[in-house]
Amino acid sequence: MFQRRSKSRFIGRFRNFIWPRSGWRRSSKYVFLRVVRIPGSSYSLAGGFACGAAISFTPFVGLHFVISAILAFFIRANILAAIIGTAVGNPWTFPFIWTWIYNLGLWMGAGSNGRSVEDFNFPEFFGAIMHAFLRFDITYLFETAWPVFWPMLVGGVPTAIAVWFIFYIPINIDHVATIRNARGGGHPAPVRAALLAAEAGADGVTAHLREDRRHIRDEDIERLMDELTVPLNLEMAATREMLGVALRHSPHAACIVPEKREERTTEGGLDVVASLKAGVIKAFVEDMSASGVRVSLFIEPDPAQLDAALDAGARVAELHTGAYCGATGRQKDKELSRIVKAAAHAEKIGLECHAGHGLSYDDVGPIAAIASIVELNIGHFLVGEAIFSGFESAIKRMRALMDEARR
Repeated sequence: MFQRRSKSRFIGRFRNFIWPRSGWRRSSKYVFLRVVRIPGSSYSLAGGFACGAAISFTPFVGLHFVISAILAFFIRANILAAIIGTAVGNPWTFPFIWTWIYNLGLWMGAGSNGRSVEDFNFPEFFGAIMHAFLRFDITYLFETAWPVFWPMLVGGVPTAIAVWFIFYIPINIDHVATIRNARGGGHPAPVRAALLAAEAGADGVTAHLREDRRHIRDEDIERLMDELTVPLNLEMAATREMLGVALRHSPHAACIVPEKREERTTEGGLDVVASLKAGVIKAFVEDMSASGVRVSLFIEPDPAQLDAALDAGARVAELHTGAYCGATGRQKDKELSRIVKAAAHAEKIGLECHAGHGLSYDDVGPIAAIASIVELNIGHFLVGEAIFSGFESAIKRMRALMDEARR
């Protein structure tokens, strides 16, 4: 480690702030990557940022940090991301925001004080409100400020809800790599698929680096870490080799899955109960957690496995939905009931709950409707559907189905 031998002078730091020495492109990318790698699940980060952005559309000027942090706390989102999200409201955007919510409030019938938006100097108005609070000038607050503040509040609430409305949908790109590896070479590139997924609305990308490298390769992980602008979730087996990969790259999150050489894909959940007794999984989780990687365990929807996951030190559990997706009739209802109960148990014991494996347009609705499940990982179906409708169209349709189920 090298430290600066002489502290930079103030004028130097100020000049670097105004015009970064490394250039705006590199500096902005660095800041962006630091933000997207804030510890937390993709749901908590996206939800937190959305809280901050939404509160920026309310007239509680001066309290945006506090209110967004409180809202993020209650919905179990990332508080730091919420504070960062309030940057959506700034001196450049506030004039448009205040004009919009005031006019919307008047249109919705929230009073009619006979004053158009052209009559206001909003910065002076909010400054006067702050002074009135400090002087306890109740007369000003009710007679002068309230007729303006009330329409802004009424117009701000629906606008804030619209801004916040967001749901997490990470995309698994392993199957793009499978197609590439079937013939060799570099096409189709998983990194390109990951970037397209992010542009289409995915809030995260999952990549499974298997021991036999049958789809994702080491160089794919390196490129994803360098180029991806959304969180990367690295799926991996609990081996020393994979631990070394995770510690070397330090992805946003890592999901531990069972792995067999003869299987075509992951066939079931990790037996955490047995692994915990063998003394293997806990040390593995501790090593990765200590390096700042958010660890989840891919398990069956079984309360015993969830309890073991918590004992192992994991903060997240991903429920295996394969049995539910493959079932029909009453058996499908039974499998869905198992997932609902397991998700409720995870929330009860303090585990963040994710789900995935085999989900399609037909199956995703009932799973997305479970409020305590905050993240779905979907890959194979979307890559297959993209052959017929295109990658962007497939992702957008899946997201729309998930959003509809959450309403």
